[in-house]
Amino acid sequence: MYNETFGWFSILVGLFLGLYLGIKFQREDWLGGYSSLPRRMVRMAHIAMVALGMLNVQFGQGLHRMELSPSLAGAALGP
Repeated sequence: MYNETFGWFSILVGLFLGLYLGIKFQREDWLGGYSSLPRRMVRMAHIAMVALGMLNVQFGQGLHRMELSPSLAGAALGP
């Protein structure tokens, strides 16, 4: 359950970060220009947040079908 919740939260944060980046996109000097390293890292971070969120949702949905020992299942599910 925690994996799915965290996954959906991560997807939403990644989408809102992408929306914010799109709003600031027209400003040439924002974060040092289009090809600057900080701006590239922020663009990559919003894509990674969405992708990792999708992986968490898929893992959370498939966890009950896996045959894991109780200790591994407890470690995967978290606190």
